[in-house]
Amino acid sequence: MLLGFKPQFEKPIRAKQKRHTIRGKRRGLRQIRVGDRLDCYVNSRQKSMRLLGRWPCTRIQDIRIKGRFHRYGGFIGGVLIDGVQLMQDECEALAKSDGFQSWDEMTRFWRGRLPFHGDMIHWDPDQPQPGPKKGRKRK
Repeated sequence: MLLGFKPQFEKPIRAKQKRHTIRGKRRGLRQIRVGDRLDCYVNSRQKSMRLLGRWPCTRIQDIRIKGRFHRYGGFIGGVLIDGVQLMQDECEALAKSDGFQSWDEMTRFWRGRLPFHGDMIHWDPDQPQPGPKKGRKRK
């Protein structure tokens, strides 16, 4: 399965800091499953597209991000992973493991997209996977 990433996530992925991604539920398409090979690219489907790596999907969790932005700029809300509400320090850890500097930066990224319900897709960067075989077999 191809996963495209914004350029801001290239460095955390290459540094093995970002080991998961948060994606919306795939409607009408085959869902990603544990064991699938994840082909991760930056700038996918662009001329500047670059392979970040190919890794196995090791875990999928249900994630809900709910809340709203206070008129003075603060975020009021939270995150549920597999139905469990995260505490503030866990939200901060989630943001950092998702490639952001802080929870505040992550909530700004999600502004205008809430409430959100999707999947948190995990991979193991220490288990690189081979790419597709090139060319056709000759008889």
